[in-house]
Amino acid sequence: MTKTLSTVIICIVCVIALFFGVVSCLPGGLEYGNYNEYNAPINLIQGSSLFNDSIVATYKVKLDEDANINDVVKNIRSRLSDMYGYYFSNVKVNGDDITVQVPKTANGENTSAATILSNVTAVGKVEILTESTYSADKVILTAEHVKSMTLRNYSSGANAYYIVNMNLTKEGKEIAAENLTPTSYGYSAYLAVDGTVSYAIVYDTNQVLQVYTTSKADARWIKGLTQNGALTATLTSVGTEEVSSHGGLIFALVMAVIVVACWIFLIARYKSAGFATVVSQLVAVVAFIMFSGMVYFAFLNIASAVGIVLGYALMMVFTVLVLEKLRTYSAEKTFASAKYRAFQENNKWNLIVHAIVAVLGGILWLIPTGVTAPLGNALVYCAVISFVATMGLNRLFAAVLAPFCEGATKTK
Repeated sequence: MTKTLSTVIICIVCVIALFFGVVSCLPGGLEYGNYNEYNAPINLIQGSSLFNDSIVATYKVKLDEDANINDVVKNIRSRLSDMYGYYFSNVKVNGDDITVQVPKTANGENTSAATILSNVTAVGKVEILTESTYSADKVILTAEHVKSMTLRNYSSGANAYYIVNMNLTKEGKEIAAENLTPTSYGYSAYLAVDGTVSYAIVYDTNQVLQVYTTSKADARWIKGLTQNGALTATLTSVGTEEVSSHGGLIFALVMAVIVVACWIFLIARYKSAGFATVVSQLVAVVAFIMFSGMVYFAFLNIASAVGIVLGYALMMVFTVLVLEKLRTYSAEKTFASAKYRAFQENNKWNLIVHAIVAVLGGILWLIPTGVTAPLGNALVYCAVISFVATMGLNRLFAAVLAPFCEGATKTK
């Protein structure tokens, strides 16, 4: 490979990586997939109190008979995670009050914090009626008759619908069969929340209720209310306050300084071989940003930030180990031979250590707390990305930049 071709390839790779890294993080940037599956990496930041200013709302609580306030708190937390992806949100009991903290910045659909708070603190009693006007004697089904749900999109001309497919329990199917007529078009029933009828339902021939909404936010709201059930209390807002956060900005700046310092060190000490690993890390960082948003990222908080730092440290350790051996062997062998031996000697421990980190991260991820789950989640992703970078990308870009490396012209 010539130096010209090597330069062209590296420039193309850098441009593509920077394009996806920058554009995908813009608030109005790339969107592929449905919200809560993937919008853009900016949503990870928007949903994080570490990076965002927050709003803390306080509510007076009037419990139903025999109700437990801790169950109310648990329900609100579940709604926040199911409806908006706000996992491990700060919901606390203060005497007879409940406080709920959500990020001030809205999610990908620009839902305001006020709307989010209103949605998750509503009683949320879901009922299905045979008439479009609410009447208690027209109610035939409740959330207890819904066994499972899925979301899907449907377009008809210029109209887009977001549908909640409700699979009924055995009892629910029997009730629906007695009161509704299956059809592939036309509305058979209606859905009410807290006594207000807002959504039409198609009862299909497979005994599935299709709740039609006009936005993803509404569909996820209906799904969240139905699967979590109604609150066993009535909450009355008594005020809100804004809480500023600079932790995320500090972390981002410190992490940027660390990464840039590491890249300068790699280039200064290992020259072209070091630059090859810098390109590899650039691709790995962009891949991490997009992969974590596209697949699933538990939550971006201090614990996940620690996991990201540990993951980058893991990548740097094995990068430096290979480069040191490559530097030593290049003095006495051809570059191709030195590269092969340097990577070959690190393969075993590279695989073992990354496997251990991934397994440990997976175990922590399964522990449902606001510390272990995000930490484990970050460790799993970082272990995968680090392994790909140190075992594959470093080797690939070292080969691409071989014409610039010391010892590349040796013949023995």
